Amino acid sequence: MKTFPTLVFQYRLPAVNAILMVLAAFATTGGLGYFALHAPDARITRTISTLFSPEAAPLFLWALTAISFTATLLVVWFAVHSQTRVHHVELGSSHIVAPQASLSSKSISIPYTSISQLQVVKVSGQKMAIISSGKNQSRLLENSFSSTDRFLKFLHVLHERRNG
Repeated sequence: MKTFPTLVFQYRLPAVNAILMVLAAFATTGGLGYFALHAPDARITRTISTLFSPEAAPLFLWALTAISFTATLLVVWFAVHSQTRVHHVELGSSHIVAPQASLSSKSISIPYTSISQLQVVKVSGQKMAIISSGKNQSRLLENSFSSTDRFLKFLHVLHERRNG
């Protein structure tokens, strides 16, 4: 069996995507808060009042706002966490260490000999490498690598090491 030098590729959510996620979360919470504070369209409150009670509409909207705010805090935590932690994909001498999912912080190790399928698919105009073995699967997004060239180099080296 050949021994290969370990290659490490930076892998993290792009800062622009993290900022957009946070902005979308705050906009959703702000919109729900606005509807809860100001009387929204009568059709909305009438539907809520019919389902629950006439007094329930404002409470329901405030509850949705609170749930949305909690989700916003989670999004902010995730965005900060994704930008401050060191994330990488590692091609070792006998295995790959990579995140289990494109946005996951949980890493898995897959021996090259266990890789049953290596495919690149396009999802919403974005390339994703799917590395499958008997018990694990890793999905890696192209834009989470530092550049397209690094993504292509990763795929090339992985293909070489998988095929011996």
